[in-house]
Amino acid sequence: MDPDPDRTESERLSGQSKSGFLNRRKCLALVAGVGAIGTSSGSALAASSNSVERNGITFDRVVNADDDLGISDGGRVDDILDDVADEGDTLVQFPPGEYLVRDSVTLNESDFGIESTTGDREDVVFKPVSDRSPAMFIGKNESGFYVGSITLDRRDEWDSSLTLMRGGFSDMVYLKDILVEGWAPKDGENLLIFDITDSDGSALVEDLERRGPSEFGSSPRDTEITILNTSGTKGDITYRNLEIHNATETGLYAGKAYGAIRVEDSYFKNCAHSAVRVTGNDSWIKNTTIVMDIGDLHPDATVVDPEGIQLNRGIWVQSAGHEHGGPLIEDCEVIMNDAGNGSAGILNHGDSGGIELRNTRIECNQDDIPPILIQDESNGKAAKPYEATLDGVSVTGSGSGKPAITIRDRDGTSVKNSCIEMPNADGIEFEGTSDGTIEDTNINVGGEETVFENADVETSNLTSDDSCPAPSLGSEKND
Repeated sequence: MDPDPDRTESERLSGQSKSGFLNRRKCLALVAGVGAIGTSSGSALAASSNSVERNGITFDRVVNADDDLGISDGGRVDDILDDVADEGDTLVQFPPGEYLVRDSVTLNESDFGIESTTGDREDVVFKPVSDRSPAMFIGKNESGFYVGSITLDRRDEWDSSLTLMRGGFSDMVYLKDILVEGWAPKDGENLLIFDITDSDGSALVEDLERRGPSEFGSSPRDTEITILNTSGTKGDITYRNLEIHNATETGLYAGKAYGAIRVEDSYFKNCAHSAVRVTGNDSWIKNTTIVMDIGDLHPDATVVDPEGIQLNRGIWVQSAGHEHGGPLIEDCEVIMNDAGNGSAGILNHGDSGGIELRNTRIECNQDDIPPILIQDESNGKAAKPYEATLDGVSVTGSGSGKPAITIRDRDGTSVKNSCIEMPNADGIEFEGTSDGTIEDTNINVGGEETVFENADVETSNLTSDDSCPAPSLGSEKND
């Protein structure tokens, strides 16, 4: 989209610094002029005289990146946006074009955002300057940040990448309709690294797609998390309609967050370490598909780890000692074809309370990996309730060597209204658990239907002849 695509990066930057960039004084004067629209008919800027709202974030100023700020197709954006962000209360609308990012924009004031003028994310593309890997926006614990209908193009290079955001925000983050394209080198996978720091704050991330290839390095030194919320998150974050492929160190890592993390209507494929790491009594993962299949890796991905890729867990309920209860996992599908030396399809770690797993289908076609593993509780770390509840769960597949469901030292754990069909495996194993129950469940397996080791488990209305529902045809998506 550059009017002169044969220009080098240095020529683009040199030309932009001479004519396309506004200096700080001129930029602030323009923003001030836009703010005066509606009260001063003498302003020359063609900007909105009315405030606009995006998911509860109100902007009193709306400016056009080209007409009002002088950012043209092919130009750098960070210097000018940094000045505009210092004023806050501004939505910058970008016309179709390809724009360059060299350095970060620091968000020192509330209510700042960018979006496409057309509403089509493929029309507005942000790329890092070659040989740079900036975080485009840095949060400084203000409220109100919005990005809508854009593309991040990380370039198909070894030495460039682009992170959308880092830092803390007190409240009201809204990211919508974002496409991430390009190659992710081994140290360039970070995409959203942020916290919601106010306990009453919230964020919504929806319609985000990242499907490009990655360089899978050695964990943890040469890998990066795609989306991270740390223990600094006290507010609630909702992720809706994400599609994340080829994460090198977890697709969504939020197990330490103290606010509720809610993942809905999403898809994760071939995410090393873990696809989704979420816990907490008020958190959930709903209507989400996870595919673990190294044999169907992106054709342009490279693996430089001499031990290969390990898709350790599809869903990992783990808090690293932050005393969280277990989340709700509902209406999900996990497909395990080849996870390498993985740990489990769904793993309830000992430092988190028991999961509530409902109406979920797991298909395991790999040997020596448990589809569902409920580890023994850690009373000093896990929050209550300790017991897990499995209701309406279906486990199918040709895998062998591990039971379909393994439950260790989780007193009171129940399995009901469930179905297991694994011709090469045992069914349900309880270890060191009292007051366990299995009821109204079909266990159609080639090994032992139930295995109880030092366990007190009551069973009722068990069958063994039924077939069980598998994940839906078409659940897997190509890269």
